[in-house]
Amino acid sequence: MKVTLRYHALLREKTGRAAEALEFPAGATVAFALERFASAYPALDGLRATLQAALNDEFARPADALRDGDTLDLFPPFGGG
Repeated sequence: MKVTLRYHALLREKTGRAAEALEFPAGATVAFALERFASAYPALDGLRATLQAALNDEFARPADALRDGDTLDLFPPFGGG
């Protein structure tokens, strides 16, 4: 199945891209996508535990299942003040 990953802020800067479409096996989860991201961009692996994800524009949990055509947005840690 094909899922589009969109990168925001620091992730966009460090990956050099705003988005990419990746193939995932049936039954893949948000956690699986985060593992794939970390292996593709080892310099960003240290952020993996703090990344926020949104699946089809709604905040996602690691166990959420991915489906063909989904969009997964990845955000680095952020704060306000």
